[in-house]
Amino acid sequence: MEVAFVVLVIALAIYGAFHLDKRWRSRHPEYRPFKWGYFQALWFFPGIPLMVLYYLGSVLLGKEEFSLYFLTYIAVIGTIGSIAGYTLLKERKKWAWVSVVILQFNVITWIVNTYYGSVRWKEFK
Repeated sequence: MEVAFVVLVIALAIYGAFHLDKRWRSRHPEYRPFKWGYFQALWFFPGIPLMVLYYLGSVLLGKEEFSLYFLTYIAVIGTIGSIAGYTLLKERKKWAWVSVVILQFNVITWIVNTYYGSVRWKEFK
C-alpha cells in the first residue's frame, strides 16, 4: 500500500509538471521546457504535505509508532521545501532551485541537477 501511495504521488507530480510546462510554453514559446524543474517543485508542493498526511494516517491506523521528532523533521523540511518549491514554480529563483535540490536528500538528484543547473543556470533569476 505504501509503495502504491508513493507511486501515485510521483505520477501526479509528473502529470502536473507536464501540464504546467505545456501552459508555460503556450504563453512563452521562446523559452526552453522546464518539466524537470516543475517536477522537483511539485514533489514538495504538495508532495511533502501529502506524505505528512499519509504518515499521520499510518499512525492512526496503528501501522506506525508516533514520533514527534520524525513528524517535526518532516514538517520543517516540508515547509521549507514547499515554500522553495512554490517560489520555483512561480518565479524560478536560483535560491529556490538550490533549496529544493538540497532538501531532497537524494544523491542521484544532486548528480542530475549538477548537470541540469550548469546548463540552465542563466534562466533562473
